[in-house]
Parts: sequence; C-alpha cells; structure tokens
Amino acid sequence: MIDPVSTMTAQAIGGVGEPNSLYEKILRLSEKEGPRFDLFDIASRVARCWVAFYWMMARYPVSFFIFLIRYNMLWESTFVGAALTICFYLILPFGWLLLVVGKKLLGQNGGYVPTTPNIFFLPPSTPLAALLWDYYKALSPPLAQFMLNRGDTTAIAHSWWDHVTHKDFWRSHLERVGARVPLELGRWTGEKVEWKSNAEGKDFVIKVKDESNGVGDAFLLNGVGDESEFHVAGPAGVEAFLAAGDYAGREALVLEWIRPAAEQEVHTLDIVTIAQPSGEIELLTCLYWGDCSDGKTSHSTKAGYVVDAAKEQISATCSWYAPGFATMKPTTEKNYAIGHKLPGVAKACQLMVEAHRSAMVEQPWLKMIGWDAMLAHGEVAPVFFEGNYAQMRLPRRVFLSWEATFQCLREWC
Repeated sequence: MIDPVSTMTAQAIGGVGEPNSLYEKILRLSEKEGPRFDLFDIASRVARCWVAFYWMMARYPVSFFIFLIRYNMLWESTFVGAALTICFYLILPFGWLLLVVGKKLLGQNGGYVPTTPNIFFLPPSTPLAALLWDYYKALSPPLAQFMLNRGDTTAIAHSWWDHVTHKDFWRSHLERVGARVPLELGRWTGEKVEWKSNAEGKDFVIKVKDESNGVGDAFLLNGVGDESEFHVAGPAGVEAFLAAGDYAGREALVLEWIRPAAEQEVHTLDIVTIAQPSGEIELLTCLYWGDCSDGKTSHSTKAGYVVDAAKEQISATCSWYAPGFATMKPTTEKNYAIGHKLPGVAKACQLMVEAHRSAMVEQPWLKMIGWDAMLAHGEVAPVFFEGNYAQMRLPRRVFLSWEATFQCLREWC
C-alpha cells in the first residue's frame, strides 16, 4: 500500500505525476526495457545525436559554432579543438568520429572515461559496439550541455573541472535547505589536518574538495586491523595517511563515514534535477545504485535500478544506463531489487529540487544537477553527500529514445 502522505509529497515535485514530463516517460520506458547496447541500440543513440546537432546548428548557427570551438579547445587542446571545429563544422559529427578512431588507433580512450574507471564507463564486449559507444560518449555531452546552457563559458569550464561547484559549494546549499550532510570532522589543508569535531572512535571518509568520480576518495576504519591499509589509529593515523598519500597541496574534507539504514544495503540514490526554460525545477530521474562489491561506495556497484519517487520503491532495472548494466539480472537473494521500499525518497527528491533552486540563485548556469544520497543508519531522512554538474549524466537521458530527444529539443531549444 502506498503511503498517501509520501505520494502527495512526491507528486508536488515538478515532473512527477505529469504524463508528458520526461520523468514519467523515462520511468515508463524503463519498466518496458528492451535489448540494450547492441549495435542497433547504440547506433540509434548516435543517430539521435546527429539529429540534435543539425537541429541546433540550424537554430543557433553562430552561438552553436562559438560554443563548439570553446568546448573542443578545452577538451581536445587549443590547436586540435579549433582545427576540428573550423575545418569540420558542417560535418562535425563525422569529424568527431575520425578523432575517436584516431585516438583508438593511438591506444587512447576515444570517449570520456574517468581516471578511476568503473561499471558506468565500461565498453560493450564487441569491438564495433565499443567503438560506437566511445563515439557516443564523445558526441553526446556537448550537445546536451548546449541544449540547456547554450554557450555559457562557466558551464563549459565546469565540464572539465569543478572550480566553483566544489564540495563546499554543494554542502552549503544542501544545508541551506535543511538537508542532512555528513559531519565534517576535519579539513586537510594540504599539509596538516585542522580538526573541527571530536573524531575519537569514528571511521573516516576522505573527499578531495574539487574532485569527482571518486578521485581521491578514501575510506578509513578507526583502530587496529588486519594489516589493511584502510585501518588508521584515530585522528593521528588519518593525518599520517594523508601526509604519506597523494594529498600534498590538495585541500580535502575529513568526514564521518555514513552507513546504510537498517533493511538497506550500501547504495547511492542518484537524483537528477533540471531547470526548465520557464525557471521551474523538475525531477528528471531517481536511480538506485546497489550491490556494491567493496561495501563502501557505489563506484563499485553492480546493480542499477530506476526508482518510482511517488511509490518510494524500486520500479525497474536500469539496463539503459551503461553497457555494464545491460545484462544485469535483478537480485533475489537480498530483496534489494524491483519492489524494494525506499522510505524517504519522495522527501529526498523534494529537497533536491529546493537545493537546485538555491544553487541557481548563486550560479544561474547550473541548469542540470545530479545529487548523491543514501538512506542512512540512525537517520529519519536520507543523508546527502554532494551535487555534480550533470554534464555526463544528462546525455544518457536525453538520447535514450527518439521521444525523449525530440521533447528536449522542443522544450529546451
């Protein structure tokens, strides 16, 4: 039985319960999943990118050209980016393909891959499908970004490095709307830890202030262990770990280690919110990353699901997100699969809509944000870790289907 209070809360969120919203369409599409990441599926996503490219070229011939020069110069180096855009502008999707093939021949990554690769970026198993997937990863992010941000220079810069939207930025806006964030126990200055709270007896998580995708993350158990590098002897052990590691000159947060609530596994709620041209903030998707092999972080997830915010439960598999999830079978052993209840998800999504609105007051270019949260032990509401400029998350929704792509082009362009 659905809790009417939770349902009412969820349906007060833009997109939820609105039949023509992208949220509802992606949710229903996920519940009718077909084959994913075969050649036809990846080629279809690429084709939708080509259609979007020429749609935006026709509508914004000058600003789109300038945007692409700036974006490509940032991502591909000044000379290569400028030459690629200027020489191939009329057939730039083909130029991108040549660039990806050239990188592959040189043994480089053809499309975006984080420095700590995980299931979200694993390629398909066959060489041709893997090539198309790399091409799609290179082609789709700038197109999705231009739909919402046009040529905003700060947005372009943040596709590469979060110099404004760092960990402190997100924590301040989460706290501003009343969201619970992990307690900051101390701050590594690059040379030493300045302790802010009593850290005795606590386990620790290290987060580099301006990194993402798990870069620089560390999970440290307090106390004497089995000679594992993840055991430290209290605050002094944390400082020794940071001094001996690759943290010199880098600012990092020393946070409490948040554990999942009873009846929950280690997981992350991946909540994406978007700002419509009208200024309204809407929920785009709420996903669930679980079955985490290291028992610490969803960067080790092996299972992805789509969450129904109104019902506060897992609704379907998320095989459309990445090749690594395409053949995933819902688990039956732990009941963390379809139908699993996630109490507090509706409130979490509502809070993230409010946090998005708050963040945009300070940074108006933040039209797309991905939020990370967990249903946590001993908490009455989810704990929120951070937000991210959804440069890499948005394209996987925008180009998921022809219906989604055309709706984004109509509403955003």
